[in-house]
Amino acid sequence: MPNPTVVGFSGNFARPSKTRGFVEFCVNEIATRQGLASATFDIDDVGASLGAARWARDLDDQGRKVLDAVVSAELLVVGSPTYKGSYTGLFKHFFDLIDPAGLRGKPVLLTATGASERHALMIDHQFRPLYATDKDFADGVLTSEAVRKKAEQAIADAGAVLALRRSAGR
Repeated sequence: MPNPTVVGFSGNFARPSKTRGFVEFCVNEIATRQGLASATFDIDDVGASLGAARWARDLDDQGRKVLDAVVSAELLVVGSPTYKGSYTGLFKHFFDLIDPAGLRGKPVLLTATGASERHALMIDHQFRPLYATDKDFADGVLTSEAVRKKAEQAIADAGAVLALRRSAGR
């Protein structure tokens, strides 16, 4: 695969996963519309070294490959299931391993999933407004037109940001 320019990362390690499905939907739409290469990863792709890693250098080759793809991405799409009112711990831990300078100025589309609308407060408190619940999926595939419409707007905005960055020579 060529170096991906749109990278998705899901904070869930279950497969299939609604969260990964939501992230993949956004990644694939952006990649298709912008003619970009893409890749999507989740916690399971990082591997067993994640839990014990205190620094990025502590990740094994598998984990380092995923981290490097995230850092080198032109645009990120990240998502987490709602867990105890927030994003998952391993999701946060993964991003804590990245030098903040490695993400500076990088466009990021944030998504989250939860079992019901009451979990959507996590977005207001922890993330931003791309949120999907169980009823928005069928077999791990996003089916809700309302959520698709919100995602479509965020995807279009992400494409506009990429176009501006490219025209500015970044």
